[in-house]
Amino acid sequence: MLKLLILSEAGDRTTNEVAQWLLSWGVDFVRLNTEDAVRVLDVSPSSGRVAVQVRGRELNLADFDRMWLRRGVLRLECLAETMSALANIRAGRKLQGFVQNEWARLREYIFFCLERRAVLGSFARYNMNKLCVLHIAKECGLDIPETLISEDSSRIEALVAQKQLITKPISEAITYGDTPGGYFKLLTAPVDTTDLEQKDILPSLVQERLDKWVELRIFYLRKRCYTAAIFSQDNVATAVDFRNYSSTKNRVVPFSLPGHVAQKIELLMRKLNLDTGSIDMVLTRDMRYVFLEVNPVGNIEMVSKPCNYPIEREIAKVLSNGIETA
Repeated sequence: MLKLLILSEAGDRTTNEVAQWLLSWGVDFVRLNTEDAVRVLDVSPSSGRVAVQVRGRELNLADFDRMWLRRGVLRLECLAETMSALANIRAGRKLQGFVQNEWARLREYIFFCLERRAVLGSFARYNMNKLCVLHIAKECGLDIPETLISEDSSRIEALVAQKQLITKPISEAITYGDTPGGYFKLLTAPVDTTDLEQKDILPSLVQERLDKWVELRIFYLRKRCYTAAIFSQDNVATAVDFRNYSSTKNRVVPFSLPGHVAQKIELLMRKLNLDTGSIDMVLTRDMRYVFLEVNPVGNIEMVSKPCNYPIEREIAKVLSNGIETA
């Protein structure tokens, strides 16, 4: 009998919908969410067991022959209490770091064991380095934006004199509270030359500002691309970065990628060893298909719902080994 394990987050609506398809077909599965703290009972490289306790139930994760690593990570039940106790003793911070590293290495081993089975998604490739991905995308023949990272503001000034630039985080965009009841989004933004008056800056990423016609969000699932075109440039708030949402929703429509672009994306995903992920591209007014980044655990329903793509059902078919019972 198929033994299916799903790792996700409690509030992930895509996982909820995929689970509904599986239940309607009578497919048995176990779902673990990040919110479900685990107790480590028997993890053994010598026996191959990966036994944990979740909500009072003992599970040997090595028994599952198929799994979907959608989102989130395993959370250790005793970690918070241990970290709190260590905070009150001498050298507590150093010991806290040691405990965190111990759990991180154990968790890596657990996912190492899980990923040796039939898996959709990957813990090992959960956080992709954007710069490495851009480098590989160019090797695959994809067009990428002209990009510079420098802490020498004069070099950035020289480039901004030639063309319009944007800047964005090298790692991940963040949102944080800056005033009581307020918040600040650290997203993509135009380069302001007044920011370059200070000569000593942190290494900063700048890219050419693309004259976009539409933004393309592509959900990739095992050699198939489901593409949505987002008319974000029609909204002042989202013209530079569509994640800077406003009260006015962007128009989103289905889009058919040219075959040569889809082939390069497939090559890229194969080189990255990813069988699923959300890809951001821009189609410029002069018809350049420009690759920006890939997110292995990106939003799915922003593509499936407005475009009426049956992505959640297709994921369920993959997880159920293509067997539908209803």
